[in-house]
Amino acid sequence: METEREQIVMECIRMMYSSVDTDTAIMNTLEKLGGHFGAERAYVFRVRSRHMDNTHEWCADGVPKEKELLQNVPIGVIRRWMPHFCDNECVVIQDLESIKETSPEEYAILMPQDIKSLVAFPLQEKGKLAGYFGMDNPDMESLGEISNIFKILAYFFESLLERKEKEDYLKKIGFTDSMTGAYNRNAFIRDTMPGSNREVLSMGVFFIDINGLKKTNDTCGHEAGDDLIKHVYRIVRGVMEDHPVYRLGGDEFVVLCKDISQEMLLEIEKRLRQELDGRNGCSAAVGSSFSTNPDNLGELVDIADRKMYRDKKQHYDMHV
Repeated sequence: METEREQIVMECIRMMYSSVDTDTAIMNTLEKLGGHFGAERAYVFRVRSRHMDNTHEWCADGVPKEKELLQNVPIGVIRRWMPHFCDNECVVIQDLESIKETSPEEYAILMPQDIKSLVAFPLQEKGKLAGYFGMDNPDMESLGEISNIFKILAYFFESLLERKEKEDYLKKIGFTDSMTGAYNRNAFIRDTMPGSNREVLSMGVFFIDINGLKKTNDTCGHEAGDDLIKHVYRIVRGVMEDHPVYRLGGDEFVVLCKDISQEMLLEIEKRLRQELDGRNGCSAAVGSSFSTNPDNLGELVDIADRKMYRDKKQHYDMHV
């Protein structure tokens, strides 16, 4: 007959492999573990060089989410945990107040999250610390059992996260232009499908086309042309800040500006034209459109495209 530990381990393993979507599998497993042990949160952190990100988080009913606040956290915060993680052992804090004086930086991160106790276990990848998973405020009587189960499940979590890394990489190369780092046409189609912007209140669109790319390719070579494309992208990316930039073709970029005001759109367009007027080594035609009804995004893109072509014609009329 299976023991309770064996039952929970087997249920978690089944959940990890019951969904083709890795994020769903991880979240289902965290929910199962957190609920079984009466925790307020269960989570996964990924280590990125000198920082770490909370990538997955399950919260019990009524418990506030912390994931968005726990991005790019300095790895030094868990310095005290490292010897335990190197020995592939759990970190257990039975009473947060006990580390207030000895580990003030760690305490300062954990206390605002209303953490009173926690258990965390390391996740390895090729012999190096890749992250950890843990629970906040679980049933105190279960702390020892949690540690044992975490040790058993660590391998399966590591396999899931490795799968997740591969999936993210495939998504990146599938939706990213390899030359510039902009989103590609596949990403543009995905983000402009009917219904994809249903909750957006307003939309601004920019259509940008590089002037003189063919001449640069013909006279200076395609490497110089590629450099020009990358230079224009860096300028557009800098002006647009957080708005997604898509490279649709050799010399064409589109930017989608969600929930932007018309005044801000005009201000961005002014800055964009100044940066792409040819004085800093590159020139591009610019067209824009705006609507408070972004359902018909295709029409908005067409309007911006037509304005861009008028701008390009004017440019070539002036430089014949």
